[in-house]
Amino acid sequence: MLSPSVQNSYNWFDLRIVNIKQFDRKNQKGYLLIRFFDKFLLADLRLFLRSMVSKENYVKTKVSGVHWKFILIDNECTVPRELMDKIMKRIEKRLPFDCRGIKITHQLIKVTLECLNGVRSKTLPQN
Repeated sequence: MLSPSVQNSYNWFDLRIVNIKQFDRKNQKGYLLIRFFDKFLLADLRLFLRSMVSKENYVKTKVSGVHWKFILIDNECTVPRELMDKIMKRIEKRLPFDCRGIKITHQLIKVTLECLNGVRSKTLPQN
């Protein structure tokens, strides 16, 4: 797991090549966990590296060596209101509620939809 933090006014984080090289893409399931002020963002590390890291867009400095910089954009409303309304009608329960030990909240539903939107298969992993 790589776990950078965004705690600056520019909303950027970096990934260093020395850390990325420790990840065995073929034999490991990797995650990128980003602390974005008071939020946590989780991404599949393989997918992130494949889509966001290239040999052309790196930065090299004496202090950090080769690394990539990323800027996060805080967008509170990423799920269209119409879609949330349809989901709420299908749930037929008032939020929040517990389901098999999991507290189902408006935020959990939004995050789940955002995760689904970011995966090609449009499915969540099953445990």
